[in-house]
Amino acid sequence: APNCLVTRIASEYGADDALLIAADGRVLDGPNFAVGFIIDGCMRLVHAGSNRMLPSCTQMLAMHAAQRVGLPFREGNVLIDEARSASAAFAMSATRHIMPIAAIDEHVMQSDMSAF
Repeated sequence: APNCLVTRIASEYGADDALLIAADGRVLDGPNFAVGFIIDGCMRLVHAGSNRMLPSCTQMLAMHAAQRVGLPFREGNVLIDEARSASAAFAMSATRHIMPIAAIDEHVMQSDMSAF
């Protein structure tokens, strides 16, 4: 399966996992997780429907939690250049829950996840 292949290729290059990126630079998601970013103080989430992906139940819960505590968030497209400049990034899935992403390419994220 392509998802397993990209994870294996990422591992061969020394990464823990992969991000799926569309040809036009949009971040899609990980091979088996949704992704989110903190960009300019706003939680940015990839909109599954506009990217022809299955919606993430964990992402939906994250949006509800953000709304309850007043954390600004936006669901839409996130470009890889925006993701590389994020102050924090995280993976979301039913099995991982919400886990910090340490780095995207050479950009190391803040280790303090208090941004959200």
